Amino acid sequence: MPRAEIFLTSKLWCTDQGTGKTREALAKSLAALGTDYLDLYLMHAPRNSGKTASEAEQLRRQSWEEMQRQVAKGAVRSIGVSNFTVTHLKQLKRWGGAIPAVNQVEFHPHLLQLGLLEACQADGIVVEAYGSMGADGLLQEPVIVATATRLVRIPAQVTLRHALQLGLVVLPKSVTGSRIVANAQIFDFELGADDMRALNGLNRNRRTYWDNSSVP
Repeated sequence: MPRAEIFLTSKLWCTDQGTGKTREALAKSLAALGTDYLDLYLMHAPRNSGKTASEAEQLRRQSWEEMQRQVAKGAVRSIGVSNFTVTHLKQLKRWGGAIPAVNQVEFHPHLLQLGLLEACQADGIVVEAYGSMGADGLLQEPVIVATATRLVRIPAQVTLRHALQLGLVVLPKSVTGSRIVANAQIFDFELGADDMRALNGLNRNRRTYWDNSSVP
């Protein structure tokens, strides 16, 4: 398959933040993937090895500026972030330069981050949802199970469709062939307004994965 038909994304790990480390980490990713450019490069999280709030912000800023330089050099086509809160996105705006193309965050009926979604959409940032079917206990929710039964679907398809209808890009994860196929079969049905309200009503502000809400 031609390289142009493959969309490659990689991430900058938390301990690799800072100008030099960012440059080195990207070079290693390119070498490991056997390519001379990435389509999307994400800063994995606002958290890093800074010992103080000032140090953490400085490392984050250095990485973001270096990522922009790598776009200019052609090593990366677009850049984004992951697990960033509204506070961290506002920091990026204050620094000037590029606005993230993507913010990849945990998003599902148990963690309905509508405020973050609205802030991202206002700035043209695509929100990519992970955990939309993997959050603890999510697929056993009676409302989700009942909705899936009525629509002759499976619970995972209902939660993925929920995110899709809210305007998110969904990132389902599976290593099982049949589940990968099922995860893609969410474009031939819709959840009604009552279904969406019911799923939204499951919000608990509960995280299963990363929590960066207290990161300065």
